[in-house]
Amino acid sequence: MKNRNLILFVLLFLSASLTFFTGCHNAQKKKGETTVTYFYVGTYTGNGSQGIYLYKQQGDSLKRIKLAAKTVNPSFLTITPDKRFLLAVNETHKTGSIESYAIHNHQLQFVNRRSSYGADPCFVSVNRKGYVLVANYSSGNVSLFHLSPKGMLSPKWDVQQDTGQGISPRQKGPHAHQAVFEPNSNRIITVDLGANALFFSTIDTLQKKLVPVFPFEKKMRRGDGSRHLAFHPNGKWMYVVSELSNTVTLWLRTKNGDYLREKAFSTLPDNYNETSYCAEIKISLDGHFLYASNRGHN
Repeated sequence: MKNRNLILFVLLFLSASLTFFTGCHNAQKKKGETTVTYFYVGTYTGNGSQGIYLYKQQGDSLKRIKLAAKTVNPSFLTITPDKRFLLAVNETHKTGSIESYAIHNHQLQFVNRRSSYGADPCFVSVNRKGYVLVANYSSGNVSLFHLSPKGMLSPKWDVQQDTGQGISPRQKGPHAHQAVFEPNSNRIITVDLGANALFFSTIDTLQKKLVPVFPFEKKMRRGDGSRHLAFHPNGKWMYVVSELSNTVTLWLRTKNGDYLREKAFSTLPDNYNETSYCAEIKISLDGHFLYASNRGHN
């Protein structure tokens, strides 16, 4: 429990400081030894930072090992389900990009790079079939790629444009903040802060396109500013963290695949009136704990 909480604390702290935990590799543990976990951290470059860094956790100790890859603004990372490749976005304003790296003994070997076909890419996800989704924040769209067995990113398959706006000055247009694969289904859910909504689609593999599917769109509460979501292991509950309202909203999945919005929970203490913005949300593997980070309340 102590080590798990430390890892989750690192995840949430890094998320709050706009860097991101990506997954880890556990070294072989011998009897009596402390588990060693290696993980990568993406950063906004400039002011001394140069790219993606390799860290090590051993017991309660955290240590930065080295610069694993020199690259521009790798603000979000993910590792493929088979742990062979790391994908990173390059969050740049005019047109961002996505990069693929092969992982060999904690070393990162550059494979290739593609345009993200949008401004300020801030999230990347990949499933076991090699489909890759990139959420472009400023342009409010989601790009679709495919990753080959050798880690090569394909040319762009499709770009799906979100629409809509909210009531906040930061919601004058769509801002895609996350695009994820729904567990045990063919659906994709996009979380859009600007449109204040969740968008549902699927992949037409023959046409290589993203196609809207039921329930198409689910609106958040006014002013929420939906940012990220997390699925509970039971397959029935989905939680959405909202950056602007500092809340976590529970959505219930029905038997026909629809989602019903339930109660929203504040992430801030009672009587806290200072500025704060939610960032990341995670659920423990056993489903007993939900973690959400606050930037401001910290």
